[in-house]
Amino acid sequence: MKTKVNSSSNILDAKSGEVPKQKERHIVSWTQEEDDILREQIRLHGTENWAIIASKFKDKTTRQCRRRWFTYLNSDFKKGGWSPEEDILLCEAQKIYGNRWTEIAKVVSGRTDNAVKNRI
Repeated sequence: MKTKVNSSSNILDAKSGEVPKQKERHIVSWTQEEDDILREQIRLHGTENWAIIASKFKDKTTRQCRRRWFTYLNSDFKKGGWSPEEDILLCEAQKIYGNRWTEIAKVVSGRTDNAVKNRI
């Protein structure tokens, strides 16, 4: 499908001449109470049952719960700067696994698959 730009810098669909809908970004906020519930649910169900965990929340998806845990709450993962040794491991692992972030993250211990993806 070809696109063109109109004078107001919006990308138009060549067939319909309309500006396609853009995905709305929704900021997800978490309360301390919700964080506590998430921690408790992970203690009970582990990190392989995100559907069960998310069902305990009125307005959180499985993806939001997983992301909150791995990005903000789980202290087992490193946050912040990368060492030169980690960078070498990333490069070597990507030669072997391509862009399979979860597999690469297993080689670089202490980093999430999302952190690995963002680094590479």
